[in-house]
Amino acid sequence: MPILKAIEENFRFLVIEVKKQLEDTLKIIRGIDKEQLREKIEARDDYIDSLKNIIENKASTFFLSSENIDKSMVVYIRAITTITSNLEKIADYAVNISFQTGYYKKPDFIEGYNYNIFFEKILNALSKISESVYRRDINLALKICKTEIEVDNHYSEIIAKIIKELEKRNDVENLITTLFIFQYLERIGDSILNIGEAIMSIVLGERIKVHQYQAIADTIYQGIDDGGEYEIEAVAESRSGNVIRRVREVAFEKSSWVIFKEGKATKIDKEKEGIEVWAKIDPAIVPKIYGFEKKGNDASIIIEYLKGRTLKDILINYSQEDLFKALEVFTEKVFSIWEKTIEEKEINTTYFKQLSKRIEDVYTVHPEFKAKKSKIGDIEILPLEKIISAVSILDDELKAPFSVIIHGDFNLDNIIYNENNKTIHYIDLHRAKRADYIQDVSVFLVSNFRLPFFEKEIREKINYSIMYFYKMASKFALEHKDNSFFARLSAGLARSYITSTRFELDKDFAKHMYLKAIYLLESLINFNSRNWNEFILPEEILIY
Repeated sequence: MPILKAIEENFRFLVIEVKKQLEDTLKIIRGIDKEQLREKIEARDDYIDSLKNIIENKASTFFLSSENIDKSMVVYIRAITTITSNLEKIADYAVNISFQTGYYKKPDFIEGYNYNIFFEKILNALSKISESVYRRDINLALKICKTEIEVDNHYSEIIAKIIKELEKRNDVENLITTLFIFQYLERIGDSILNIGEAIMSIVLGERIKVHQYQAIADTIYQGIDDGGEYEIEAVAESRSGNVIRRVREVAFEKSSWVIFKEGKATKIDKEKEGIEVWAKIDPAIVPKIYGFEKKGNDASIIIEYLKGRTLKDILINYSQEDLFKALEVFTEKVFSIWEKTIEEKEINTTYFKQLSKRIEDVYTVHPEFKAKKSKIGDIEILPLEKIISAVSILDDELKAPFSVIIHGDFNLDNIIYNENNKTIHYIDLHRAKRADYIQDVSVFLVSNFRLPFFEKEIREKINYSIMYFYKMASKFALEHKDNSFFARLSAGLARSYITSTRFELDKDFAKHMYLKAIYLLESLINFNSRNWNEFILPEEILIY
């Protein structure tokens, strides 16, 4: 690949030139050939900018001219362009430092501050870049990343010293110049970290932060840094903000995949607790926990990788027969768990409280829902906030006659079906709790409905999935004499339809869900008899 070879050649020159830029900047700080070196640095900066542009242009040409590029090559080229961009930033900071030295009233003032250690660490990191990239060396990449921590630690010491001196109001101009120089050095440290993480992505085949990689090592080995290498893949996007990766150690050919999650400790703690709750009910339904690590406000967990396909994947990509088989096993498992965990005691519902908490997020995406007045044909609709306020009293009135342990986030992509052994697994259990089973029912139904697929074949499967589970849930309610089932389901559906719109940018589809919710809410408000066993839920409200 001639283009790839040209990119790599330009990249090597870029690393060399940026290193020279820092070396000449260090000489200027030491007072060596200042004027001559400033001119040389400025001229080299133009060359560095040119190299950056050449690499980026060739990278674009490479992508446009190549067919069937494998993932590792995509990651590699993207990493090279990321490193290139950060190298160019480092060169710019070097130029800024060299010109800052011209503001000193006392040229040797900076000698009172240990700038040498910064340049030593930075130049050492720059010298490792090419070797780390071409050898795909994770340990060198980690050493490059750790440079930023070392630079930050030294920066904190220097800043504390400068602030202390500024309080004396002596040599203010010199101190401010020194402060600016060290700020640029600190920013160089940030760019070095970006470079190290980009190199890690080349080795691992996936973009990952160094603290996430360290969390993987710490969680698997409980703090033992063995320098192991891992094969890492992204598994899913998470709206919770958690990092989710599939991981296995490269050193062991037969090593199994595990799932690594990292995020805020409060969320990861809840995930762990949820798994432990469900493990007591049915150990086979949830992943095993292999490791847990907590550091301050962050935590990470390593759990079993469960084989199978999500119900979402089956619904979209497989036949209706495959879907039926999965739904049959799924509903049987769901109802057996409800039977096993049922507690015959009334429990309050919180559908409208939940809706009130999330309504501002809905308005952020769809401000039109906050309109003071709206109409459907000739019928005027009350503002949403007034409707929610009017219906909120039903949280206390619509009590569930019994409670079960629910999943709490019962979406299609949180349910895995293993066709080989006909088993169901649950994942993402951070909201598991004892509650009204209708919450899981309504979330599951709307997670089907909101799938943005409108082709006849897929939509028919979506409607089939909705009606299958709805009828099975209705049967369960009848068997357990749940007289307010349809009213509570209407409340749960209304909540889920509205809150789901915050993830839907298609205005027409979002409005469609919104109007279904409004219809359900107004039906509840206008149901005067309060004999909830007589409340009717029109089935057409469930399908598109």
